[in-house]
Amino acid sequence: MLVYAMDYWIYGLEKVMLDLGEIRDKIDGIDRQLVDLFEERMQLCTDVAKYKIETGKKVLDTDREKAKIEAVSKMVKDPKTVSYTHLTLPTKRIV
Repeated sequence: MLVYAMDYWIYGLEKVMLDLGEIRDKIDGIDRQLVDLFEERMQLCTDVAKYKIETGKKVLDTDREKAKIEAVSKMVKDPKTVSYTHLTLPTKRIV
């Protein structure tokens, strides 16, 4: 069983400290994934806004925005990071 705890990979009872470079490489890889997903999300948001404009609907839906932020906040497993969920949900964008 492999469990990550702070800067250690724990195999059973044996602790092996990760090299700082390895940790940073993992962070870099996650950052790339976050950017890719963020850009994909923003494109989808643009598509939604264009659809709403073309169909004469109001672009900003504050009820949906609040519900989405609440739903994403509930997905967060670590309570210390809940306050950062707003960073993944930018809602004001000019199309």
